[in-house]
Amino acid sequence: MIQSWLGLVGLDPDSWSALVSIKEWWSSLCLPAGRRRRALSSLLLLVVWELWNKSNARVFHGISSMPSAVFAKIKHEASLWGLDGAKHLRTLMPRE
Repeated sequence: MIQSWLGLVGLDPDSWSALVSIKEWWSSLCLPAGRRRRALSSLLLLVVWELWNKSNARVFHGISSMPSAVFAKIKHEASLWGLDGAKHLRTLMPRE
């Protein structure tokens, strides 16, 4: 969902099969210096944060969410982060 929303080729899970660790995966996505690295780092942290929150809600409160709702929350939070100063993340986001 994130890949199609932002059109980021590196986020295609089919390209991850050769990677052996999360560190290697993270490095392969965020290795290039500059804005793109910062933008992808922010995006990945946001996605992991939202997944963590939804996992905690399910485990501790019995609240489950549909993937589409989690994706909508990620999109909303990404736009808020962009408005709040995450200028590099804002460069990845489509103009809506």
